[in-house]
Amino acid sequence: LPKDGFSPDELTHVQNRMASEVATIQFVEDNTQIPAPRIIDANFEQDGGGVGLPYIFMTYAEGEELLGCWDSMGDQDRREIIRQTVSICLELDKHRFDCIGCLRAEATTPRRYIVGPVVCLKELEDLPSFTRALDKCTPTTTQAEFWLACVDERLREIDEMDFGRKNKIDDYADMYLIRSYIPSLYQSPTSLPILTKPLLERGFRLFHGDFDSQ
Repeated sequence: LPKDGFSPDELTHVQNRMASEVATIQFVEDNTQIPAPRIIDANFEQDGGGVGLPYIFMTYAEGEELLGCWDSMGDQDRREIIRQTVSICLELDKHRFDCIGCLRAEATTPRRYIVGPVVCLKELEDLPSFTRALDKCTPTTTQAEFWLACVDERLREIDEMDFGRKNKIDDYADMYLIRSYIPSLYQSPTSLPILTKPLLERGFRLFHGDFDSQ
């Protein structure tokens, strides 16, 4: 935390991120069967309503972090973890939104949610290709179109801005290979009946990065 508190811009950024985290967790609680922490209380003001800083109180998620135990797990346990992860992703896949952004609670209606602006742009300042692609999004942009735009912007960066760099050709080839994968990744062929909706379907779904304001 800043020694002298947040500047007005920093406070706005923190407030927006925390508000989106709370809204996302509550949306999952209201609309899915996914186990998630329950929000007990939150205050996004500079002093947290007298606490001294903005805060979120939520129930504790029991268990061990996967990062600390994955290497020592047996194959059967790893398969079960993967199965659970896929199940959660498919559950999130059922919920689509008409534009890219971050969930926010509607001001006038409790437990009703809207898509607000992306609130992590400070962390994306060193990813200009991503932010330029984000600027091009419209309510009808598909996920495939968005990621293609990201790759195209990065290819343009490599071509125009990385003059003389030793690994320029390799980077360009790598990004072009990634670009070739995107259309097939966002299709739902009959060989994958487990998918609840075609990935190419218009609309954006929740993903894990939406759950953490840190």
